[in-house]
Amino acid sequence: MTTVLLLDIDGVLVHPGGYRAALHATLNHFVNLMGLPNFEFPEEKLAGFERRGITSEWDMVPLLLAVLWDDILSRQPLTELPADVSTAAIEIGKALNGYLPSELIIPEFELVSGQYPAETALQGGHFPSIPLALRTSLMHRSRDVRSSHTMRIFQHYTLGSLAFSQTYDLPVEIESESLLREHDRPIISGVVREKLRQSGAHLAAFTARPSAPPREIDMAPLGYAPEAEIALELVGLSDIPLISFGRLQYLGSQRGYDPEPC
Repeated sequence: MTTVLLLDIDGVLVHPGGYRAALHATLNHFVNLMGLPNFEFPEEKLAGFERRGITSEWDMVPLLLAVLWDDILSRQPLTELPADVSTAAIEIGKALNGYLPSELIIPEFELVSGQYPAETALQGGHFPSIPLALRTSLMHRSRDVRSSHTMRIFQHYTLGSLAFSQTYDLPVEIESESLLREHDRPIISGVVREKLRQSGAHLAAFTARPSAPPREIDMAPLGYAPEAEIALELVGLSDIPLISFGRLQYLGSQRGYDPEPC
């Protein structure tokens, strides 16, 4: 009988500190554009998102930025803000007059199956103090790296600037090293890794992280972020088979299916 050990990446092979670090770096990128020093986005707020089923930092970033801006603009309305997120951040910063929220109040809304949380909040009319064009730019297609400025900046931080440009064939907007490489930490030791290799079982990793297409496919991996591969490299298991979002994305493209979770 063949024995296969399926190893989850996040929480089993690595502690995924890089995504949290990228979240804080991305939010503070826009806070800094407002002319402010880094702002503290408390972990209990992020844990509150997770309790509500909003578990991806990709979704947390536009929601937290919307919370911050909606609070500011409810006190200092700016109806002519540009739709461009970075330009709007600069303009909002000019209107602060020393004000900064002491607490971020995240509105309650029910998640909708097949719809990302930022889109649900947008469709639900939340954050009404943000002009609609800017609100739409911030929250619609929030996981599309070519449409969403928050997603592009986040991916600079996760992958590093050079890998970002190589992955998406887009120009570098900020300089950064990969925060996944800097802040993810191995959970298994070298001793455990070697015991797994010597166990006689076939090892495979699985994850919802983005990844390259299947190794056997001869294609340019444009748009496929190698985040799962970064984790496996960190723990010395780059050679084992991988079940990941990138693989599903590739199979979906071949079969005409949408790989995004519903």
